[in-house]
Amino acid sequence: HPESILTEHGHAMLANFLKGTR
Repeated sequence: HPESILTEHGHAMLANFLKGTR
């Protein structure tokens, strides 16, 4: 399902963003 991919991509981006912020 595309939603699953989108969710996974979103989570990855969120994690990367948080990592960058730290």
